Amino acid sequence: IIEGIAYDIRLNLEGMEQVLQSSIDDIRIFGGGAKSQLSSQIIADVLHKTVSTASTPEATALGAAILAATSIRLYPSMEDAAKKMTRTASTFNPIPANSKTYDGLYRLVYRNYYDHLGPLLKNVSEIVGR
Repeated sequence: IIEGIAYDIRLNLEGMEQVLQSSIDDIRIFGGGAKSQLSSQIIADVLHKTVSTASTPEATALGAAILAATSIRLYPSMEDAAKKMTRTASTFNPIPANSKTYDGLYRLVYRNYYDHLGPLLKNVSEIVGR
């Protein structure tokens, strides 16, 4: 499950990098998965990028606090508030041997799932009537 989530993050990250025509190298993760050192390491290995966990695991509450601090003018901008109110807790560097394995699985297996699952998902849709 963790590896599947990491592969999906990579797929989305590659899409963003392609649209932006730029590499995204400052990766921050939040939430339940970020509380686990194992999941954080797997994400770094799959992305083949350094990943940092946020000191505040709940992104929604932090975002609301940043908006509130900006709206009452504690900070001149949301960017300034975000810089002042966010910190990293841990940093995970990709382990080269793990990244090599994950990269092969991503390119040769994961990226091909959608093409092969399309007809099966259509069957599921027809069976359940949606």
